[in-house]
Amino acid sequence: MTQARAIGIDLGTTYSCIAWLNEHGQPVTLPNQEGELSTPSVVFFDEQGQTIVGTEALRNAIASPQRVVQHAKRHMGDGAKFWKINDYRYSAEQISSLVLKKLLDAAQEQIGEIRQAVITVPAYFNDAQRQATKDAGQIAGLEVMRIINEPTAAALAYGLDRKKNETIAVYDFGGGTFDISILEVGDGVVEVKSTNGDTHLGGDNVDHRIIEWLI
Repeated sequence: MTQARAIGIDLGTTYSCIAWLNEHGQPVTLPNQEGELSTPSVVFFDEQGQTIVGTEALRNAIASPQRVVQHAKRHMGDGAKFWKINDYRYSAEQISSLVLKKLLDAAQEQIGEIRQAVITVPAYFNDAQRQATKDAGQIAGLEVMRIINEPTAAALAYGLDRKKNETIAVYDFGGGTFDISILEVGDGVVEVKSTNGDTHLGGDNVDHRIIEWLI
């Protein structure tokens, strides 16, 4: 009987990815079904209600923008925000669960059954946004073991937890969100002391401003 594994997921505003610790204890990012290490956090609904997630969905954003949902992460925990497609209403949690499900399916094809996950969120996410992220994982069929702050995950991945008593800044300018966090690290502990950010500022906004300027 194969033991179920736990994985880590970066559920991003524009791109998402999934990783696990291999048998040697090394973190490995798992590719999706198209062989890509990151998956666009985009969902396309066809006229029959079937969903396509990822790069192909992103391609449809130009031809059929009314059937494509992007940037759902910006609305996590907002109970008033829904997307109406094919006479159905979808919340940010439901959209995000479809992205998570694509990552999960690809990962299970490679490493076997997965039941548990750790999902990262911006450090400034409030309780409602964190719970919404957890709900999205549960809709996708996962037991969400922990919701951890993205700057903390970055600090751990970089090995800053092995330093002694330092105060560091982690700056995260993503495709759809921006934040900066001040962390205290040392002796295996990473603690967020202060954070701030903007859920509506990212690389996509820069792209659009450049496009507007060019037009």
